Amino acid sequence: MSKPAPIMLYTVGTPNGRKVSVFLEELKAAYGLEYEWKKIDFSKNEQKDEWFIKLNPNGRIPTIVDRTRGDFPVFETGAILLYLQQYYDKEGRFSFDPASKEASKHAFWGVLEIRLKDHEYLVGEKFSIADINAYPWVGGHKFVGIETLDEFPSVKRWFDKIASLQIKIISMFRSLPSIASAPAFTRTYATKLNKWPRPKPGTAERPAYHAPDPLVNNPQAVVTALPDEDLTFIHRPPPTAPSPYSFTTNPVSPLLRPRQPKEEVPLPPPSRPKYGKEPLPRASAQTILEIKRLRALDPDRYTSGVLARKFNVTRGFVQAIAALKKSQRKAKRREQEQIAEAARGKWSEKKTTLMLIKAKRRELW
Repeated sequence: MSKPAPIMLYTVGTPNGRKVSVFLEELKAAYGLEYEWKKIDFSKNEQKDEWFIKLNPNGRIPTIVDRTRGDFPVFETGAILLYLQQYYDKEGRFSFDPASKEASKHAFWGVLEIRLKDHEYLVGEKFSIADINAYPWVGGHKFVGIETLDEFPSVKRWFDKIASLQIKIISMFRSLPSIASAPAFTRTYATKLNKWPRPKPGTAERPAYHAPDPLVNNPQAVVTALPDEDLTFIHRPPPTAPSPYSFTTNPVSPLLRPRQPKEEVPLPPPSRPKYGKEPLPRASAQTILEIKRLRALDPDRYTSGVLARKFNVTRGFVQAIAALKKSQRKAKRREQEQIAEAARGKWSEKKTTLMLIKAKRRELW
């Protein structure tokens, strides 16, 4: 039974996944480092399975497991590259001394052209993990709208040189489409559409749809205009009829109705009486005097509602004939405001907000 490889790689053919696989191939060529790999099936959401979450809580690729160090898992692309360089690049072929001047120079996609004008590689004068990290993204230049690299001659020279190294990529990437093919599909799809976004319905570019009349547009229907021009008969025979032509002059037929004469039709009776309640009887002079006396005697006890129920009149009638003095009305209003303020003090924050909204709506409406 053969001994398992020291490194187990879980990946897919994405740019981040290719970075780790390229570096592992370089370590294999330089030091003979063996590794195994397993493709994670995104269509089955395999990266979210319980066994994979135990290796990488983020549920993403790439992820490696170092079997020589007690099945130690490492995830995140940059962390994996640094881990492999630290433990398996013994001679420093793909790295630099952190204290050196070359390591302090960072390469970014936006300054690749400036950097590569006077340098053969991104960092220093040798092929390193910096080139491995940038190479897959530069290869997907079409994905960001750059059709060719002709406008960046230094980047193109660098990219062609890295590609000419003929780095051996594991076979699973050969069967996967390049990321650069995605924008081509998107552009083809967009050009095949008439217009995008679609125009609004009902406009000249997109007229509203009107379903055809099943009778008028039926080729087997016969339209007959009668001599008096008051009747029009549209007849569609059943499918079993021997002939598509059929006529009737029977006025009783439901398909042939005479025009209704224009004459006044009485309205139906109202569904409810004009007044919802019977009018109250007229108050006598004695009743009016008694209402005024009680109202002036104790306004707090004999309110307009109490007197209205007592003498079978309306509150408006009581307020009209026995109105309080101006000073009494002000005192009553202050008392009511104090009671309302005490009640508002017991409201919660939510109810206070809702009541303020209602008050604002009443003010606007």
